[in-house]
Amino acid sequence: MTNTTLETKSSPNTNTGEAGSLQLTGISKSYGGGNGPLAVDNINLQIKSGEFLTLLGPSGCGKTTTLRMIAGFENPTAGELTLDGEDMIGLTPDKRPMAMVFQSYALFPHMSVYDNVAYGLKLLKMGKKQIEQEVNFALTSMSLLAFADRSPNQLSGGQQQRVALARALVMKPKVLLFDEPLSNLDAKLRVQMRTEIRRLQQKLGITSVYVTHDQDEAMSLSDRIVVMRHGKIEQLAPPRGGLPAAGVGLRGGFHRTGQLPRRRWFHCARYRRDSHGTGQRPRR
Repeated sequence: MTNTTLETKSSPNTNTGEAGSLQLTGISKSYGGGNGPLAVDNINLQIKSGEFLTLLGPSGCGKTTTLRMIAGFENPTAGELTLDGEDMIGLTPDKRPMAMVFQSYALFPHMSVYDNVAYGLKLLKMGKKQIEQEVNFALTSMSLLAFADRSPNQLSGGQQQRVALARALVMKPKVLLFDEPLSNLDAKLRVQMRTEIRRLQQKLGITSVYVTHDQDEAMSLSDRIVVMRHGKIEQLAPPRGGLPAAGVGLRGGFHRTGQLPRRRWFHCARYRRDSHGTGQRPRR
């Protein structure tokens, strides 16, 4: 994949979606008829208009379940979820002014790049000429116009992720949701794509909620980071100046290459190691 930069010209569609403000109040989720353990436990969170907020935590901490409830793929057991003051609970994903970029890209393999990006606009019964304008703009913004007639299996992983992002953005959502979208890319492409995602988000000013277990990814992308553990928010802070104090939040299941101010211990099922990998407990 070539090292290209996402272009950010003005869209031909003047009816662009405005960034929305999300409010989660007392949001909880349990399985097993509501009597099982809580996957998400009493989340209270305001996501500001135009903000890039990341849910960070190890597997099983509740971050993906929280994202799925925002998107409408899961219904909360308790609590309220509003977008610009409007109740979202009970609305199906297609009725919410949001778009989601999935970990698996979720592209239609039998469709061309152009048709993948145009799919949602066709469901809205938009005119053919306007669809063409919107799709060509989105593909140009992602440096993908030359690949419009190709099928997804003819693209690299990074290019497929760009198609998925173009398909989401072309819908002009108030909120853009990311479910670990870079986890299938190699390290070099991950760094490149997260830089370009952040640049594009800042240019468009779209409210974004991003899920990851990679601390470095969260630090490079976010306006604020929510550290989750056992279904609860352990810490909410800007990426610099706040997170290093999260001793509990930064252990167990994180991928990271950044620096921590001191060694932190994490527990696995059968052994104990410190964060530097020495396997030796520090002296008191």
